[in-house]
Amino acid sequence: MKTFKHNLSGGIIFLIQLFSASTEASSPNTQPLIFGHAATTKLDSSQHAAGTPAVDGVISKVLYGDPAKGGSLYTILVQVAPHKRFMPVAHPVDGFVTVLSGNWYVGFGDKWEGKEIKKFVSGDYYTIPTNSFHYAETRDEPALVAVTGYGPTSNIYPKKQKE
Repeated sequence: MKTFKHNLSGGIIFLIQLFSASTEASSPNTQPLIFGHAATTKLDSSQHAAGTPAVDGVISKVLYGDPAKGGSLYTILVQVAPHKRFMPVAHPVDGFVTVLSGNWYVGFGDKWEGKEIKKFVSGDYYTIPTNSFHYAETRDEPALVAVTGYGPTSNIYPKKQKE
């Protein structure tokens, strides 16, 4: 499985191109332009977006689109408290993740392998291919990540393995 790690400017250019391509082909009833700053966007602790884990200390907010709707381009802002762990999960669509602040630790596979985890810092981004199991964690500081993709998305968990 391949993942790609680049700087934030490359990620921003990709998102602009992705957004431009989707709006050119869409109807005139598209959402208005949205402006804001991720660090100052208010997140309510009761918010939970499709395709994100329902874990204490994790807050997610849909910034654009509808992750539950087929063919909809979406971006979800995910705020993760320190010392949180996400067990392996996959999604039925490709995902593009940008680390906006903090350090975010990610591994790929259907079971937790701490030695295989990679550190992504603010400004890094990576891709999650369709149906690829992945896991993540924060350590001593919180992380803020943006996840972009085309809906519908959901969580797929690995089958229980005999020990």
